[in-house]
Amino acid sequence: MRIKASENTIELSAEALAERLKLERDNGTYADVISLGAKVRLTRTGRAVRLVHSNGLVATAGTADPDLVALLVTARRWWDRLATGEIDIATLSREEGVNDSWMSRVIRINFLSPRIIDAILAGTQPVNFTARWLRRNDLPHDWDDQWDLLVS
Repeated sequence: MRIKASENTIELSAEALAERLKLERDNGTYADVISLGAKVRLTRTGRAVRLVHSNGLVATAGTADPDLVALLVTARRWWDRLATGEIDIATLSREEGVNDSWMSRVIRINFLSPRIIDAILAGTQPVNFTARWLRRNDLPHDWDDQWDLLVS
């Protein structure tokens, strides 16, 4: 196995593989070694180090980020309360023990593109798209522009 900054390669003995798979060798010639490579890199995201493909997706794509999912749930819960009109941000933020600026930043997450929400729930969002990033950065209002920003 060779590990480089941007690629990992596993080398397999063709003969051992054929034997293990119980394949009969014909008179043709085979490579002695089969190399399987993947363009990946290790990237730190918050406290975690993740293996990331060259397309920006995490190698463990398919597992939803619990912090992002929790943020979506909190944003939805707060928005549902505010949408009734019976409470305002200042009052709700005092109830929740957060400042109203923080609450406003979280509530805007309700207006994410459905495509982004689907990616979060499927665990296929770009590696740098974390709960921390989402809370700290402003996203465009247009859903296509939101997606373009994430994949650029």
